[in-house]
Amino acid sequence: MTSAFHMAGLRGFLARTCVLACLVALACLQPSHAQAAALASLGPVQALLQENRELIEESSRRTIGPAIEAIGGSGLERAPLFLQAWQARTVYQREADGLFFIGEERDGANLAIDPDSGEAVEEITRDTFAQLRPNGGVRSLIGAALVQFQLSDPDPATRREALQAL
Repeated sequence: MTSAFHMAGLRGFLARTCVLACLVALACLQPSHAQAAALASLGPVQALLQENRELIEESSRRTIGPAIEAIGGSGLERAPLFLQAWQARTVYQREADGLFFIGEERDGANLAIDPDSGEAVEEITRDTFAQLRPNGGVRSLIGAALVQFQLSDPDPATRREALQAL
């Protein structure tokens, strides 16, 4: 009888511990108030990129699908521009805060362009930015996602290229 009592107590303890562990894990996955406020202050493309930051930073053909789908399916006007830059390996991440920018050469300087506004933010230097270098498999998946935008492009040459890519 004592053994059955101890077993029931042990099962209850394990169940409570499991529930508590799940709640702690869930709380860790939820953005803090400060993180949520920081995301809210970003433009929509940058906020989406930050939500998928880990997948983008550690991209591989096996793991990047959800991030590409989120960006491509977002309906954001500037999302295809980011995908094109990412495929062309002209996306940079500012090391200080993890924000993503499109690299563009203007007047002989390599500038960090905000993916939402298209405005130059600062000059890209090796000390402050890291270039994202997606491998061929990731670039291929990005290209497949870009086809949907290219098929509806007003430029007939772009639509023709998209059809040939299919």
